Amino acid sequence: MKSSVPAYNGSVGHILFGFEGRCNRRDYWIKYFLPLCVIVIFIIYLIANEPEPEVPTSETTVAMIVQIVVGVLYNWIFIAVGKKRCQDMDRSPWFLIFTLLPVFNIWIFCVLAFKGGTPGPNKYGLSYEKTLAE
Repeated sequence: MKSSVPAYNGSVGHILFGFEGRCNRRDYWIKYFLPLCVIVIFIIYLIANEPEPEVPTSETTVAMIVQIVVGVLYNWIFIAVGKKRCQDMDRSPWFLIFTLLPVFNIWIFCVLAFKGGTPGPNKYGLSYEKTLAE
């Protein structure tokens, strides 16, 4: 009889864009958070070294469109990875709603980054360790 819970899928594409299954701490750090830090540092570098035009040009319009697209993409990835981390800890993904509150967002980050997942299978899927053993 086939299990109704999905098996662990640790591919980068699934971690960043998929909404099913679980994401362990290792994948959260290696495939989401550390690359995100590198990208943020690069964006800060670009912003700090770009001269500010006095009159809006087509280049600034393109830059604004790129910023909107990157912002939407980042939010999608944050929700997808956060949802899977919550599921790994056997929490409801609605737990992420607390990131909208200024003080709680730091607490949510600490929980997502440092709290271990539920050992073994839970209602959201099989654990990484369980998948490796099979």
